[in-house]
Amino acid sequence: METSGGGGDEQVIDYMQRVVGMLGAWSVGGVGSSIAGERLFPDQDRLFAKATALGGELYRATLEKREYPDQAGAKLALSATCGAGGFDEGFLAL
Repeated sequence: METSGGGGDEQVIDYMQRVVGMLGAWSVGGVGSSIAGERLFPDQDRLFAKATALGGELYRATLEKREYPDQAGAKLALSATCGAGGFDEGFLAL
């Protein structure tokens, strides 16, 4: 999850997903929002429902040991750098 004071949430989530991919984790998705005040978010109920759904997706992906072909390029680059088995796979929801 990502929060910001002035928007640009999708760019930050995209960056975070690239970084975790380079570190060897699969990303199951992300959710972001600007902050509307102290502990307040615009459209808070929708945002929290999306975060809850993403948590469920993370749980299922872990149980099923899913792979995401669209993220494989970053993982292959890391594997080539570290050698076969040079990192532990994991999952992350952003």
